[in-house]
Amino acid sequence: MDYQAVDSIVFCYSGDSYAQRPIGFVFDGKEVTVSQVLIEARFPDGKRFTVLTEEDQVFDLYFYAGQDRWRIVPSAASLPAN
Repeated sequence: MDYQAVDSIVFCYSGDSYAQRPIGFVFDGKEVTVSQVLIEARFPDGKRFTVLTEEDQVFDLYFYAGQDRWRIVPSAASLPAN
């Protein structure tokens, strides 16, 4: 599955700037709640958040400010071991 969909939906707390902290997102048609932001990092065109969900899954959420779009990627920490 390609997780680079342009229409990714992420819900954020936005105080003095947009995308300060993600609080939820839609993944595979299901609304998911973020329980904790584990890592926040900036890169030249935006931000990356590694988040823990209420279902104990880990996702990387990328916000590309110049394109005003999000990318949602399940983290390797959430993938089942083979």
